[in-house]
Amino acid sequence: MLAGEFTGKPSVPWQPTGTLHNFMHAKVVIADDTVFVGSFNLSHSGEKNAENVLELEDPGLARQLSSYVDEVRALYPPVASDAGPAA
Repeated sequence: MLAGEFTGKPSVPWQPTGTLHNFMHAKVVIADDTVFVGSFNLSHSGEKNAENVLELEDPGLARQLSSYVDEVRALYPPVASDAGPAA
């Protein structure tokens, strides 16, 4: 079971040039009044690459981006998972 409500856009897996690329790639984290945006991968791989991230302390921007994320999420169906809780 997932901890939270997740939605997802069905995408065509990546293939070489000349094929349909319909996947989304955006990174934003909103924590209280702080927004983190950029190319930084939110995983250990981000620690090994030259990535960028901005940390913005702005309550208005945090509210605006949070609303935008909710609007985008509403466009896509819930993600089902048979995985149990993380250990």
